[in-house]
Amino acid sequence: MPNLSNVSLKTTDSPQYDKIQSFQGVILGIIATPGIIGNIFALVVTAKLLKSQKLTINVFVFGLCCCDLAGIITVCVPTWTCYIFRGWQGGDHLCNFQGFATIMFTMGSGMMATLMSIDRVVSIKAPVFHLAKVNIRVTSRLVVAVLLISALFAIMPVLGFGSFVLNLTGTYCTINWFAQRPSDKAFSYIFATFGILMILAVVISNTTVVILLFQKRRARINLKGMRVTKAKQVSANERIEIQVTRMMILISILFLVCWTPFMVSTAFAKISVYS
Repeated sequence: MPNLSNVSLKTTDSPQYDKIQSFQGVILGIIATPGIIGNIFALVVTAKLLKSQKLTINVFVFGLCCCDLAGIITVCVPTWTCYIFRGWQGGDHLCNFQGFATIMFTMGSGMMATLMSIDRVVSIKAPVFHLAKVNIRVTSRLVVAVLLISALFAIMPVLGFGSFVLNLTGTYCTINWFAQRPSDKAFSYIFATFGILMILAVVISNTTVVILLFQKRRARINLKGMRVTKAKQVSANERIEIQVTRMMILISILFLVCWTPFMVSTAFAKISVYS
């Protein structure tokens, strides 16, 4: 495997940048644009929903959209600049910034997706507790806490625990996965382990939600003697639960598709390099 800890491509003097083509930056922009537009649209829709439907899930979705939008912009801009000027322009400072933004917003999105999954389990398994204890204020504080924790974790390589390096093309700064320093190895192990734990939590939580909803539906079908108005109310509540669950499962699938291959390949790479 290549030793990325020795890669130093932070100036335009490297012949590596002779291979950079402007159309590659255009392709990156085309790929990122739907994400930017989609997150802006989702932010507007969710903001309107929060005015009429003060649900905890809407707060998580709003926070997730903000995190994704900020992540796409802050992570892509340094790379776009590299393609425009045919070389890395910001030196170590911009490399650290891009690495910080990548870790912060990636972790933030993953943690919010995980909390959303757990929130669904609690809301279905213990609705009375969820209604009494988990409100908009609590959820908003959780979102802020997620961002703070992600920022504290992402700043560690800048402070010396872990490190960021340019990839082999010299256009993107990422974690030094194949470092030699013990602190760099420890940071990448912690990040990979945390990502795998979030994947497991999302899978287990969503599986639990599907099972609980199926059990509740069967119980309601078997329930006899309900008044029509009460039955209609139960049916309406059940439809809302199903709609929210479908949205949550879709978000979780996107999260798993983005995270799982990356974490699995990282784990195997580390096993092959350090074992």
